Amino acid sequence: MSGVVRTLRRVPFTLILTIVLIVVAIVAGPIRGSSPVLNDLAGLDLQTLTDREWWTLLTSAFFVDNIGQLVVVVIATLLGVGMAEWLMGTWRTVAAFVVTGTLAFSIGLAAQAAGAFTGEFWARSVSSLDTVDPLTPILGTLATATAFATVLWRRRIRIVVVATMVVFLLYSGSPSDLYRLVAVFLGLGVGALLSRRRIRLSRWTSSHHESRVLLAAVAAIFALGPLITIVSDRRLGLLSPLGIFVANGSQRAKSCNIPAGLTACTDQLASHAGRGLGAIVLAVVPLLLVLVGAYGLSIGRRVAVYVVAAVAAADGLLAALYFGIIPAVGPATPASARIAQSPEFVVWIVANALLPIIFAAILLSQRRHFTIRTSREVRSKFVAVIAAGAAVASILYVGVGWLLRDQFRPGIGLLDLLADLPERFIPVAFLSVQTRQFAPETLATRLLYHGIGPALWLFLLVCVALLLRDRRSSSALSGDAERFRALLTLSGDSMAFPG
Repeated sequence: MSGVVRTLRRVPFTLILTIVLIVVAIVAGPIRGSSPVLNDLAGLDLQTLTDREWWTLLTSAFFVDNIGQLVVVVIATLLGVGMAEWLMGTWRTVAAFVVTGTLAFSIGLAAQAAGAFTGEFWARSVSSLDTVDPLTPILGTLATATAFATVLWRRRIRIVVVATMVVFLLYSGSPSDLYRLVAVFLGLGVGALLSRRRIRLSRWTSSHHESRVLLAAVAAIFALGPLITIVSDRRLGLLSPLGIFVANGSQRAKSCNIPAGLTACTDQLASHAGRGLGAIVLAVVPLLLVLVGAYGLSIGRRVAVYVVAAVAAADGLLAALYFGIIPAVGPATPASARIAQSPEFVVWIVANALLPIIFAAILLSQRRHFTIRTSREVRSKFVAVIAAGAAVASILYVGVGWLLRDQFRPGIGLLDLLADLPERFIPVAFLSVQTRQFAPETLATRLLYHGIGPALWLFLLVCVALLLRDRRSSSALSGDAERFRALLTLSGDSMAFPG
């Protein structure tokens, strides 16, 4: 009991801040969020600058939008601010909270104002949003405290926090995401000043274990990134052009190449917009595959490097093809119109294509840290099983589809099925820009059409999980280990000298 009391005495600011956040949330109404009047008085937006409402740079750090955000904020306060106060003391923590929060809000608003002045799309889209976000100063305070942590935890916390904030900014793109990332970088600078340590940019040096842990964490964070786009109310980040296509799904129904009035057209387009069990499975399983691969990275399996890199590279190539090349050279669509009219939209497409490929290249360049290699026999068997599964799925789709060809509208032929085959295995996020030539009409054809792709991806997920669990593997360092054991056997005890 005395230990708990001593701990609480070391974090008074954390306790006071937690109580204040809860009380303010209760008064403002945490279930439905703050009222528009309170948000307007306490929240940040571009009008803050023109009306000189400088107090919002402080008040926006104490309000939340809903009960879910309140729970996250309270946990982040107890863990993040609590750890910061434990490491660097109360007054440094208070200073970090105030400085990183107000400066991050100020810099973020200045960036929005500059973007709105030049007519930049993102700044104009968020100009009317009121932002309240306690996480901005909380994350800034945590980043500041890393300067007082041990070298190992300093690196881990910084990489995980920065990677998470970058992913949120890329996939969600709300003003609060920008403020948080700015606060984190400000915290690194404030921490260097408070601890009198220089921020040095040096060549990456780390043990195999530490490199594996960090790369696995980054892979997991980026695997979960697309889920942010699905659950976010705003899809304004560089990696979220999908949100624009989905929002215009009803407009695309007019350009469907299936005869007008056919309900299957609307149903099929809706499935490509991310609705339906098959569409959900096809969107989620590749993410689960990367998460499984991230687990493989954490335990040092080199095959996991190739799995994660392959999925990331495929994601980039498909984004380039379906978000960029096909809309640009194909028939006129909302996507091709945006490409022609908005240079910013082109930047979004390039980011979707390049960033996953860059991540794959970085991962491959670090494969020396993953020393557990899968045996040649197991690798060959894995490739053979995957190839056989893909062949069976392809034959099943084309063969059964041909037998049920009269149950598609309009009627289809063998070439139609062959041309459509690759897209049955591509996540629906990419196909949302495509107009469809035919749609399934009966239960049997819908199960075939929407089920064959998820089935193959689930099969691949199971095979990769079994591959990573296989114990018939060899370490890249096994040769050195064997020579070391031989020296121990032939050279006597620890005091002996080999002849």
